[in-house]
Amino acid sequence: MALDLRFPLAADLLIPHRPPMALIDFLLESNDNYGVATVDLHEKAVPLLGNTLHPAAYVEIAAQAYAAMRGYCILQQGLPLQPGFLVGINRFVVSNQVGPDDRLRIEVETVTEIDRFYVANARLFLEEGELVASGGFRVFSPPAADVQGRGV
Repeated sequence: MALDLRFPLAADLLIPHRPPMALIDFLLESNDNYGVATVDLHEKAVPLLGNTLHPAAYVEIAAQAYAAMRGYCILQQGLPLQPGFLVGINRFVVSNQVGPDDRLRIEVETVTEIDRFYVANARLFLEEGELVASGGFRVFSPPAADVQGRGV
């Protein structure tokens, strides 16, 4: 039976994360280099710093949105999902605080790919359109055979 890859796609079809670590909800659109995802923080176990989202959570949300975009591209080719690991962060800036009841729209794009290393950018917006965080990150995606059986 073929997988239905029409948008919006539930993130759990595209990323390896499971609750409580799974943060994004849906992939709304995607192509080879760009994707848009959403997260409703209301019923998530999000890390907080006081009453606002912990700064590291913005990066994790962005990385999961990127994983969903890559997962979509991989599944479109009829291939099994590949593991990916966040290996670096570049100039990630939180410009506005987000609370545990907010909804976010995440835009991610690939800047470049070099031998299974991906350099990407992300912008996170409140549902109303206000930019709350942006920055770059790097992901390494080893061949699946290299990580099988290692609890990844």
